[in-house]
Amino acid sequence: MLLPSLRGTTLSGRSVRFPQDLPETPVALIFGFAHEARHDVGHWKRALEAHGLPFLSLPATVDDVPARALAGVAEAMKAHVPAEAWEGIIQIHHGGGALAEAMGWPHDPHAKVLVTDRGGLIHASHGNGAFQEEALEVVRHALTHGSLHSTPET
Repeated sequence: MLLPSLRGTTLSGRSVRFPQDLPETPVALIFGFAHEARHDVGHWKRALEAHGLPFLSLPATVDDVPARALAGVAEAMKAHVPAEAWEGIIQIHHGGGALAEAMGWPHDPHAKVLVTDRGGLIHASHGNGAFQEEALEVVRHALTHGSLHSTPET
């Protein structure tokens, strides 16, 4: 499966298009579709960071909106995030709903994780339930070996 087209804006204000603006090597994309997902997103970020693995944090809307509609949220986030991390947090304002639908992700307060690269091929995914060590292992393997896996559904 290929990553659908997504558009977003980094906290520093740079426009981004996925998959073409992704690195050539695999990266974990950690999506949060609800404010309540921030705790699970944080768990994923800490775990990937602890293993030295690449990731981007993607707070996303289900409905497509103009980038400016998220400006207030971006300012609130900047108050809690060090400036050096702003490029790694990208507010997805277009394509999030299509992605969630294509992946069959439930609307819940948990992070959704994909491993992909500039080619858009999805190497691994986790979208049902909270952070799990087993899911981290699948994501870690895909990041280091690029193999196509998905986590067991919970």
